[in-house]
Amino acid sequence: MELSLYDRVYLHMYRACHKSRLFHLLYRLIDRFFSDRVFETGAMLAYFLLFSIFPLLILLSALIPMFHLQVTEILSHTAMIPSDIKQIILSYLAYLERVSSTPLLLTGLVLIVLFVSRTTRSLMYAINGAMRVRTRRSTLAGGLLSVLMTVGLLMAILIALIFLVAGDWLTALLSSVFPHATALLRTWHLLRALIPPGFFFVLLLCLYTVAPNRHISPWNALPGTLFSMCFWLLFSYAFSWYVGSADRYSFLYGSLGGIVVLLLWLYFSGIVLVMGAHLNYIVMTDGAWRSRQSFIMSGNAPYYVFKD
Repeated sequence: MELSLYDRVYLHMYRACHKSRLFHLLYRLIDRFFSDRVFETGAMLAYFLLFSIFPLLILLSALIPMFHLQVTEILSHTAMIPSDIKQIILSYLAYLERVSSTPLLLTGLVLIVLFVSRTTRSLMYAINGAMRVRTRRSTLAGGLLSVLMTVGLLMAILIALIFLVAGDWLTALLSSVFPHATALLRTWHLLRALIPPGFFFVLLLCLYTVAPNRHISPWNALPGTLFSMCFWLLFSYAFSWYVGSADRYSFLYGSLGGIVVLLLWLYFSGIVLVMGAHLNYIVMTDGAWRSRQSFIMSGNAPYYVFKD
């Protein structure tokens, strides 16, 4: 059996590092990234996510006057999103404000069901593959679950937006009722800053628990949730800073620079979401996998790496 470079490195370092869980975990993550072709899955998810954004913005344009939302205030609490992507969102919402109509809203709702549910189904399929689930749901059950998850996602986004916008009103209320409670106000400002990552954490935990076609407890879904949330936030903040400080991509791509930034951001987001599911399975099966690998390494040469 031909071994890859990281297989050879793993076997070479096995004797010295075989007691380290981190050693095995990193190897299995790297191996799954290439063997499961996660980079291709990330590209597929980025494609569907791109077509899901604009129908969501059509719906948001209808919700803005209904709930008195302020888009600029909402975006001010999302420092992890690159500025060029925010500019695309603002420009598209300004266009929708000029051409808003009932048929456009209905079209947006139809496209949301079509594209967002398709994105959800693709993500569910990738997560089931990462969890090594062989049995698939029926077409009807999978479709209904994807629609329910889409509706739940939209409701969660709406609640989070209202909570973000209501922050100033709650701050003024707390200041008037408790004018000397500076500790309370500091706590509230801290909690308000934690709304975006907390919102993302709950969504990921629900996704990794519900999407697989097998029982996954929230505890078993926690490692992948924390991994995906931390890596996505770190990448988004770093990518936002880089895009804001580097102008070369604008020189190369011109007016398409914002779309290129959006595609790269969505591509990495798709990869992180899938790798979180892989990490959940790796942690769940860590003991059995290491026992199997130890049994292989205790026999006669040639040694090889046990694959999932």
